[in-house]
Amino acid sequence: EVKANFKTLGKRMGKQMKQAAHTISQWGASQLNALRAGKTLQVCGININEDDIVVERHAKPNQAVCAQGQLSVALDTQLDDALRAEGLARETISQLQKLRKQEGLTVADQVHLQLYTASFSLQKALQQHANTIAQEVLAIQLNIHQQQLNTSQKQAVQVDEHTLHVQLHQLDTAYADRSKQKG
Repeated sequence: EVKANFKTLGKRMGKQMKQAAHTISQWGASQLNALRAGKTLQVCGININEDDIVVERHAKPNQAVCAQGQLSVALDTQLDDALRAEGLARETISQLQKLRKQEGLTVADQVHLQLYTASFSLQKALQQHANTIAQEVLAIQLNIHQQQLNTSQKQAVQVDEHTLHVQLHQLDTAYADRSKQKG
């Protein structure tokens, strides 16, 4: 939105300021670009330059805007299903890493991982991002169950507002060595 700079134009325009402000407010990109290129434009018989206008940028709904000088960047902040699923997967990884730490596992320890949630959206995210989750938490085996885990060794963690039941076992090093030999 282009507006008149009342500080620089007020004295020069005098009584014509209201008309000048209205005229300037109707300008589009061509007039703005001309001023930015160093040209002057006439309004009510007075030459004006880029210092005589103020450009206000307004974010559209679901956008975050940052402007500096002539450069503006707008980010679409609307979350779609794919972004929500990725966010749930990242939060799941974070919670699983915390569990690994609580269990005293090293960064190199491989694990078996059993997961269950009653949340459809979290279950879908786990399925979509199973490979990434497995890689990040060093899970040699990752099973996402459709029914509750029947074991006393499970733990529950919160992934956003969803509850995730987790059974995490360190991979037997003898088994890991045999697996490497087969592969």
